Amino acid sequence: MEPTSSQGARVTWTEATATDLVDGNVAVTSDYASGSRFPVGTTVVTFTATDSHGNTASSYMYVSVHDTYAPTAKVLADGAPRVATTANVRATFSEPVSG
Repeated sequence: MEPTSSQGARVTWTEATATDLVDGNVAVTSDYASGSRFPVGTTVVTFTATDSHGNTASSYMYVSVHDTYAPTAKVLADGAPRVATTANVRATFSEPVSG
C-alpha cells in the first residue's frame, strides 16, 4: 500500500468473523479498526475472539505501507530560483540532475 500523506495511509478490510462450537458467532475485537491510518512501515493487526466461557482465539495480519515514489523537482520555466523574503538574501542553486 502506498502512503497518501506523510502520516501514512488509511487501510480498509472486511471485518473478521469467528464462530464457536457452543456459542455460534462470537464478537471479534481488534487493536485497529478498518479504515485506520497506518504509518509507513509494517504494522501487525491482531484480531481476538472470546466465547462465553472465556476461551480465546487470535489471528493477525500484516499491514505494510511503503513509499516507493521518488520525489519530483520542479524548476521554473526560466530556470531561476525564486525566494520570497523581505530580508536581503542571496540564493544560489545547482541545476537538478536526474537519475
